[in-house]
Amino acid sequence: MRSAPSPKLGGRLYWSLRREAEALVQLESAGQGVTIAILDGALDRGHPAFAQADLKPGFFTSARSGGAAIQHGTAVASLILGRGPSGGGLAPKATGLPITIYGGDGNVGVLPCSQDDLATALEAALAASAEIINISGGGFDASGAPSPRLASVLAACARAGVAVIAAAGNDGCACPHVPAASPGVLAIGALSDDGHPLASSNWGDAYRGHSLAAPGARLPAAEAFGGWAEYAGTSYATALASGLAAKLLSGARRRRPDLRGADVIEALLRTARPPEGAWSVQHLGGTLDPRAALDWLNTPRRPASGSVRPTGGPGEAAMAAAALSPSGEGCADSERVYAVAALAVARSENAEGSVAELMRAAPSPAVRAAIQEGRIHEPGWTWSLNSGGRPILILQPDGAFARENTDWLAAAIQRQWAGEACRIAVAGWISGVHRKTGLPILRPERLGLAAWPRASQPLARMTRGAGRTGVDRALNFALTRLASEKPVSALQPASATVLPSALGRPQSHETAVAFFDPLHRLSAGRKIWRATVDVSDVLPVIVDGPHEYWTS
Repeated sequence: MRSAPSPKLGGRLYWSLRREAEALVQLESAGQGVTIAILDGALDRGHPAFAQADLKPGFFTSARSGGAAIQHGTAVASLILGRGPSGGGLAPKATGLPITIYGGDGNVGVLPCSQDDLATALEAALAASAEIINISGGGFDASGAPSPRLASVLAACARAGVAVIAAAGNDGCACPHVPAASPGVLAIGALSDDGHPLASSNWGDAYRGHSLAAPGARLPAAEAFGGWAEYAGTSYATALASGLAAKLLSGARRRRPDLRGADVIEALLRTARPPEGAWSVQHLGGTLDPRAALDWLNTPRRPASGSVRPTGGPGEAAMAAAALSPSGEGCADSERVYAVAALAVARSENAEGSVAELMRAAPSPAVRAAIQEGRIHEPGWTWSLNSGGRPILILQPDGAFARENTDWLAAAIQRQWAGEACRIAVAGWISGVHRKTGLPILRPERLGLAAWPRASQPLARMTRGAGRTGVDRALNFALTRLASEKPVSALQPASATVLPSALGRPQSHETAVAFFDPLHRLSAGRKIWRATVDVSDVLPVIVDGPHEYWTS
């Protein structure tokens, strides 16, 4: 939210915090040596506010920003890194890593991103060695629980000691926003210029123990394509808190070079000024105290890096993923898939050539040679899962583990060419449509790749190909587990069934595969392999079984 420009920008509370931080001689480094990832709309790099900023090349998820998204991204980034006559950011010497997650243009405003896109952006920030990650946005969710993939990536941030700072949201209620409600994230609410919480700033039990309030009104920030204006809201309060965190981390490292981003978050939480008065509950965990936080960081102690950490409970549950935006609108999350099919690869610069290559029964000599020589990370490669000789899904490894997943695929297809593997199983998310082929794009989960041994070929005819429904995912996973356990057997599979789970667990299915002895069809009964599979997460799990028994 933005007010009209004025000759003298910035409210009392903003300048008070700025003076407090600048009065600390140890903080003269102004964030130098600290990398901050800014997950937002694209920013106007040509704005004078960033003339001296150390900005890395930006990343994109699926978004391309325009209009309101650029305005939001520019203002947020300037409150962290910007310089100008009316103030600017608290960490102008920090290194900025812009990652675009919000799209939109002047006609539609800011388009939200999915939790899947946010997880991808966080993985990119981790891969680029960001120490602080600013998320000036979020999406309302009654549970406050992130999607399983987002929860997993947030846990990875916590393990790496990375500070994730996110806006509590602007709904003006005791209502949780994702990702700010996650225990491993520092949630930031907004204060008006008189020190009371903004009427629009969220609060509630979901933020207990990992939240603070920061100045969030009359904040002087850059306007896209020139000029400065005053802004208000939790998005901009979050940017101010991230800038202060970078400034504290840079300064405290003069004495304690081992400090990490998460240590600064713990310092801010432990030293916050306690909330007072009738508004205390909406102050969240208190307000920022730069001097006390720096003193805490300067005191030698075992690095805590973890008073803010993901825990069990809602964050681990499999939830329908809400979308995230600067203002909290929502949309659907990506579709989960557990596919089993043959692997194919092509290398071509045009659509027709790519599809034709993917449908070849055997690879061209050029493709085979390039993979064997390890040139698989060069541009122009397309991976697919094929059924009946035709591609059904395009595999597109990306994120922090894109290289590892691509290497795995290269090894798997060589096993397939050598006759050692007959199928591969891939757990992941549908994330759009492939431009060249028009097929759905499947983004593999790092731990969701498995090769079927050649001896399990008889089971392959029972698989459900793309595995896009809960029933199909359960059966494909059960068959993959069975293929890995029984690669050689005198028995042959006869049938496979999937029924609702008798355990009463949501999104779980009872799978059963029947085997017969081809040499004793009339005298021997059938052997049944049975397991209950939970498909609520992207990686299915067996929650009961497997059990084996004979029928008469």
